[in-house]
Amino acid sequence: MKEKFLLYAGSVVLGLSDAVVSITGALAGLSWSFHDSKVIGFAGAVIGISAALSMGASEYLSEKEDNIKSPLLAGLFTGGAYLAAAILLVLPYFVVSNPLIAFTVSAIGAVFIVAWYAWYVSKNKEGNFSGRFFTMIGVCLFVGVLSFLFAAGFQLLTGIEI
Repeated sequence: MKEKFLLYAGSVVLGLSDAVVSITGALAGLSWSFHDSKVIGFAGAVIGISAALSMGASEYLSEKEDNIKSPLLAGLFTGGAYLAAAILLVLPYFVVSNPLIAFTVSAIGAVFIVAWYAWYVSKNKEGNFSGRFFTMIGVCLFVGVLSFLFAAGFQLLTGIEI
């Protein structure tokens, strides 16, 4: 299994990084806009499941074109990694009633997901931990901040508050 995981590390990082970036970004925006953790959790779960299916299907189609790895396994690794990360990131919203605290717990979870992946792949493949870790964290922070600002600006423009 270890060899399969490493062979499909690109598919796993695609799923993990996209989930961490997009789900954390979505949760940042939703946490600003909505004031009910369960509503945010529900929205995040719907987004996460839909995106996991989409990412898995897209990776399947991409690998079918490239014909390098098994398209089915690549799709399953990408979609599965995305779904696992999305579940971990959304879970705090069903446990913690304060959306900002739930987002903080979720963001800490995102850091642990990225750290685990960077450690595992750096240990078993070429490359260094810090390069992988800080690149993924930097992208996540950038998208999260942009999503938060977008939600705040959109809320101000529309006056919609839930």
